[in-house]
Amino acid sequence: MLGGVLLVGPLALAWETFPGAPLLPEWGQVVGFVLAVPGGVLWLWAVVVLVALGRGTPLPLDPPRQLVVSGPYRWIRNPMHLGLAGVLLGEALLFRSIPLLVFAAVVAVALVLWEGPREERELADRFGDCYAAYRGAVPAWVPRRRAGGRLRSRRLRPAADHAEADHAAADHPPRV
Repeated sequence: MLGGVLLVGPLALAWETFPGAPLLPEWGQVVGFVLAVPGGVLWLWAVVVLVALGRGTPLPLDPPRQLVVSGPYRWIRNPMHLGLAGVLLGEALLFRSIPLLVFAAVVAVALVLWEGPREERELADRFGDCYAAYRGAVPAWVPRRRAGGRLRSRRLRPAADHAEADHAAADHPPRV
């Protein structure tokens, strides 16, 4: 499914699906590259950290059994969503495609208004107080900056120290 969102959907929208459609300006291609590459790196980093430390996958059928609070999750709660939005917006600008730009906007709105809150409810149910502390310490979408311009994060215990998270995950199996 994610392959469809990241690759097939954008290519279908950009590859002469709308012949004669107006194009975005050429200068946007540079901006698109600057958004798409780091967006893809952020998404991939988040997936690798989630699988390695969370003892599960990003898929609902095998969700992480451990709350992950390191890697990109140390600075934002939704790095996969933010990376996906960056890739899609970057692709729209790279292809100079207005339909793809609309697609990227629809996906971004769905991530912010539907998928993000849905995941947060599930995580709160599964990890209880550990997730509440994490949610209180780490912003959802925009990392906090220190006075010197560096990213700021509160020190949280690594996922392996969250005994309550293991207990909560055992008590609340994933919903299918």
